[in-house]
Amino acid sequence: MPYLGKNPFDFLGKFLTELPKVELAQDDIFGPSSLAVTNLSTSVKGTNVIPSELTLFIDYRQSAKDTEEIALAKIQAVIDRCKIDGIDVTLRPFYFPLTTYTGYQGKGYQGQYPFSVSMEEPYMQLCKKVLEDAVGHPVKAKPWAFATDTGHYAKKGVKCLGYSPAEIRFCHTPEDQIDIKMMEEGIVGYLALSSALANQE
Repeated sequence: MPYLGKNPFDFLGKFLTELPKVELAQDDIFGPSSLAVTNLSTSVKGTNVIPSELTLFIDYRQSAKDTEEIALAKIQAVIDRCKIDGIDVTLRPFYFPLTTYTGYQGKGYQGQYPFSVSMEEPYMQLCKKVLEDAVGHPVKAKPWAFATDTGHYAKKGVKCLGYSPAEIRFCHTPEDQIDIKMMEEGIVGYLALSSALANQE
């Protein structure tokens, strides 16, 4: 008698309708944050049982103004608007177990922190000159409009920059590919940067 149970899908229907109404922050460098539901699992495998639990994954790609705390608060506000008596909802960032190459075990944050670096920074000016001297032509600087693990290092105070011979339009698509000439030039650039930065503080 399904009608006697508390169905978490009743909450989910309301929640998915309200979630697109979240106001996403706009950043002058990175543009707006983005939000998408990407996965759903339930506590049952059959089709004739009301699940006791649903797990929903939300991919929230934050601009610099949408910190983790702000992003969670925005989603929590949607949850609060959609509450149904008898159905408990818990929101939390996704961490996964990991083991490093040294054997240390801990938890990893499934996400990347946004960060930006001014081209006026001395080390950025140094990197630009090193690259241009190595590859023989001007190197332009621009924002990366996608996630990168580098944000974890930047959050810890490590000086970071991104340099890649890839084309964003192909990355992580069915047409993912690399231009050999760009790759060869990229290797030259990587070696030059490694040599120049090896003893920098």
